[in-house]
Formats: sequence, structure tokens, C-alpha cells
Amino acid sequence: MQEFHKLLTRFINEKNTTIYTLAKNTGIERSYIQKMKSGARIPAEKSTILKLAKGLMLTANESAQLVQAYSIAKMGEGKYYQRMFVQNIISSFAEVQAKNTLILECNTQNNLVMSNDYEHISGVSAVHKVLRAVMEIEASKEDGCIRIIAQPSFSYIYDCISTLNSSTNVENIITLYKQDNDNTINYNLDVFQKLVPLFFSCPHFHPFYVHDHVDTIFNDTTVLPVTIITSDYLLRIANDCKQALLIRDEKIRQLYLASFDKKKLNSKPIFDTISAEPEQYFANTAALMDFDGEANYNIMYQPCIIPYIPSDTVNACINTDVLTSEMLSQINEYLYNLSTCRNTFQMVFNEEGLDMFLRTGKIVEIPPFMLRANPTKKQRLEIIANFIAAMEDGRAVAHIAKPNLFAIPKPIVITAYSKQQVIIHHFDESGSIHIFRLEEISLVNAFHDFLMWIQDCDLVYTQEESLEILQNVYKKHFNNVYR
Repeated sequence: MQEFHKLLTRFINEKNTTIYTLAKNTGIERSYIQKMKSGARIPAEKSTILKLAKGLMLTANESAQLVQAYSIAKMGEGKYYQRMFVQNIISSFAEVQAKNTLILECNTQNNLVMSNDYEHISGVSAVHKVLRAVMEIEASKEDGCIRIIAQPSFSYIYDCISTLNSSTNVENIITLYKQDNDNTINYNLDVFQKLVPLFFSCPHFHPFYVHDHVDTIFNDTTVLPVTIITSDYLLRIANDCKQALLIRDEKIRQLYLASFDKKKLNSKPIFDTISAEPEQYFANTAALMDFDGEANYNIMYQPCIIPYIPSDTVNACINTDVLTSEMLSQINEYLYNLSTCRNTFQMVFNEEGLDMFLRTGKIVEIPPFMLRANPTKKQRLEIIANFIAAMEDGRAVAHIAKPNLFAIPKPIVITAYSKQQVIIHHFDESGSIHIFRLEEISLVNAFHDFLMWIQDCDLVYTQEESLEILQNVYKKHFNNVYR
């Protein structure tokens, strides 16, 4: 991407205009434009860039280029692409429930005709067939377990995993870079994005990570770095997938299995899955409910309305048949702590999600087992009225996402409780909840940075604009209920 000042200079020259004319057309001082053109100044506001684009009569594509170059200049190239990576990952959660349309050759077990305990395979197509066969055989076993050392860039392995029996246990050790620079952080984010679909298509997929130099382990000069271990076979594959070695020797397989287990002991999970069953859920989220008043940041389809639910509505909707007295006490204490703190929840949400809550009463951030009924229409209006009052007096900080720039997927809630704690809730169409606690530090930092940054960027309306939208939506539903 061309630097901002160079791109601005190019457009001024291409449009055959002068700084004097541009200043006259935009109302921006000539000296300021000259400083931007020389690279001495970067405007504080995006509105200045939009004035320049209009004054230069740039096309929509040229305007987008200038705005992007400005954003990179203001944030830094590494930080800009890191934030775009996180935004793309969040958007990808909308697609994880799409039906798998991969067409892979099945019933390939016959490809494993071995004349001895060691078989050399040559050619990408032949390697793929043997790889698929090894994984299919293991997946057909009741207690099958596939152990993998590979990067998600080896896409065929992960395509195979996504189409296997969902009960097959898969353990994958992945190498991530340490948080040394922006490029390595973005590599780690790319790995995470490639893994997202597997979190849902393969419930027993367990990715672990070790920190190392990826390019020194997985490259075309390293001998067969990709490893697949099953209960019958060991398969070693070249980085370019053109060569592989299939091994049936039990002693060799056991040697590699022991090495894998040792490496796993020195690894950590990329994410930790929290059960959505009542007892396990409360046991795993108890620490999150021990509220310490530290501000946290949220991206969610609906506004975070839990702090604004009146106690009588909580009592009317809570499922006392499922929740124990201890759980109820924990919930009440949490709600009380939330209600007494200021500027605790900073959130970005969709207007569409707000409208859905007022129409249906469904609260996506609350596990279904907690509620025996959704709030009534009048109760919903009271909750949103409390939310509006909190925004008006400064107790709540909330922004509505601009739908043409950042559409938050319906099934997702992302919360940064601290710089060390990021939780992703995903609610699928069946009512199940997938709850992930990010563990790897560069991923945690990148998500935390994005959740802080988005609260006051061009992807969202300002607090004042958001409040006005919220009030208008409330009035519309109020009139429908009380007319």
C-alpha cells in the first residue's frame, strides 16, 4: 500500500490541480495541505480526508484507497492489518454453521495396500488419497484418535477433519510465533481464523500450540515435517505434499506417539471450551462473575441488557427448576454488583439485534437453561428504558455498529474482561452454546485491542448518534404496545 502522503501527492498530480485550488475547494489551509503532502502532518480526523477526496473529485475506489492509506498512516501498518484480521475473524462466525459443501473422495481405505511396513508415496494426488484413507480408518473406530503435527496452511488435512465422524477425537499441535512483531501476530491470527470452522464441525477437535519459529520447522527443505499418528499407522508428509512415507512398524509408531505426547505436555490449548450445562457452566464462569469493577469491552449482536433488567423481571423469568439456590445467589450478587458500578460495560451492538430483542424478548447472551420465559413486551420496554437512562446519565457507554461497515454476526458475544481474559460465546441454531476462552497471549492481546479500538472508530456511530437511534427504536415499539 502506497504511503498516505505519496498517494495524496499522486492524486493531486493526476487530477491536474494545485494546492491553492484544493484549499479553495475544501476549506483546508494551504499550509496544512502542504504539510500533509510532504508527510510532515497526518490529519487527526477522517473528515479531513473525505474533504480532500471530494475536493479532488476522486472516484469511490480512489477515495477508499486514500482513506485506507490514511488509516495505515495513523495506526501503523501492522496495527491496521491486525485489526482488519480480527474484524474478518469476527465476521467469519456468521458462516460457521453453513452446510459443508466439500466433495472429498470417501471409502478410500483400499488405497492402503502395503507390501511391507514402509511405503513411499509420490505425487500430491496419491498423498491425499493415503492421508484420507488413514484418517477414515481411524474415524471408523469407536475410540478413534488422530494425532496431528501440522499447520492449518496444509488445508487438505483440515478439509478431511471437517468431514469425518464428529465423534472422532483429533489432537493437533500447531506452531505459533512468539509475540515478536506485527507480522507474527497476524500469522497467529490467520491460524486462528482457519481453525474457527473446525471448532463447530468437529466437536472433539483439540488444537494445542507451541511457540517456535514456524518457517524453520515447516519449509520445503525440512524432511517430512507433517506428522499424522493413528492407532495403526504413522504418516509423514513433505511440506509441499509431493512426498510421504507411510509406516506400519509398531515400534516406530510408538516412538513417534511418545514424542507427540511429550510435545503435548509442553504445549497449551489455543482455547479452552467451557461447558454450557448448568453445573459446569457456573463452575467455569464463577471467576467471571466475581466482579471487580474493571471495565470490560463487548461486541455482541444485541446490546448488553443484563445490568438493566429489574429484579422483578429477573424473578419472573429465571428458571428456578434448574438453577440451585447457590446459583441464584451467585446471579443476584452479580446483578447487584453490575447495577452499582459506573462505565463498567462498554459495548458495540447491532440495531438489528436491539429490534429482535424488543420483538421477541430473546436474550442471546443468557444460556437458555437459565430462563423459563422471555420478558414480556412491557418488561422489554422497561429494560430498554433503563438502558437509555444509563446512556443518558453516563453510566453506560454504548455504540451501534454501522451495518454497511461492520455487521456483527447474530450468534456471537465477545467480551474482553481484561487484557488477559477474552471469552467468545457462540450460540448455534439448535440452542447450543459454544464458549471459548482464548489462551494464546498474542490472540488475547489482538482481540482486546480490537474491542477497545472499535468503541470509538468509524465502524460505529458515536454515543450521541447511537442514543438517538436507540430512542427512535424504543419509541416505535412503545407505540406498537401502547397505541
